[in-house]
Amino acid sequence: MRYTGRFAGLSLALAAFLGAQIAPVALPVVEISNLTGDPAQTKSITETVIWARERFQTAGLDLPDMRVNFRRGRDECDDMVGLWTFSSLGHRIEICVGGQRRRQLVLVHEMSHAWVAEHLTEEDRDVFLSRRELDTWSDDDTEWNNRGIEQAAIIVAWGVDETCEPQRHLPDDGTAT
Repeated sequence: MRYTGRFAGLSLALAAFLGAQIAPVALPVVEISNLTGDPAQTKSITETVIWARERFQTAGLDLPDMRVNFRRGRDECDDMVGLWTFSSLGHRIEICVGGQRRRQLVLVHEMSHAWVAEHLTEEDRDVFLSRRELDTWSDDDTEWNNRGIEQAAIIVAWGVDETCEPQRHLPDDGTAT
């Protein structure tokens, strides 16, 4: 019960913060590629994607369709553990870490980027930046944890997976609670 109560509370708080309405959602189409070089990991990778997708569905957060590529390591992702991009081809996520729990955490964070991109308007982003006292949404010259896009993904991921701790990633400016 603890999970359900906290999870529901966070989902409702997030929806209220963003002005969204929670409604039943359909599961998105997620294309999965195992590019790890180890075909034996396909089952674990698939289970990780199903788990993450269901976390969003339970929260009432409608994910867009996307492609998720699981890579051999960080060297294939600009030395990052994960990477979300959006182009004319749609949302694409690269997961560049091993271990099921680590992959779950990174995947939920990267899926959160896709949710934020689909559901936050420019006005929502401006309000978020103001409330978080941030200067930029996604300026590459700004430290990672001081970008609005990263803080928004961290907060969404925290609401989706109760074991994530945003305080360890967000600046200690009194607004992380």
